Amino acid sequence: RAELQQQPRASLQQQPRASLQQQPRASLQQQPRASLQQQPRPDEFWGRLARSRLEWQKEFQVVRDHDMEKSAFRWFPDGQLNVSVNCVDRHARQHPDRVALLWEKDEPGQEERVTYSH
Repeated sequence: RAELQQQPRASLQQQPRASLQQQPRASLQQQPRASLQQQPRPDEFWGRLARSRLEWQKEFQVVRDHDMEKSAFRWFPDGQLNVSVNCVDRHARQHPDRVALLWEKDEPGQEERVTYSH
């Protein structure tokens, strides 16, 4: 165990790989603001966004249910999601050859890439 503790840990601040750097990403400042205060009909806005970006096991009818006095907030309370479907399965269907898991081994430069299909 002492031997394991003495090994340097990889920095969490490492620069992304070149292939990842090439993918354009909008900063938070560049993305349109999506706050409740700026939406004239927030339930319609968030409902449309949730339907377009997630696969629902059970479609929701209520976007938000909240009680300000009790500080109780519920989003899409009558809907049902499957996390596995939304985080893995739909990406596997659309892009089976994309890397799903990048395993960086203990030795520098050693890695293993696993795609959604394998």
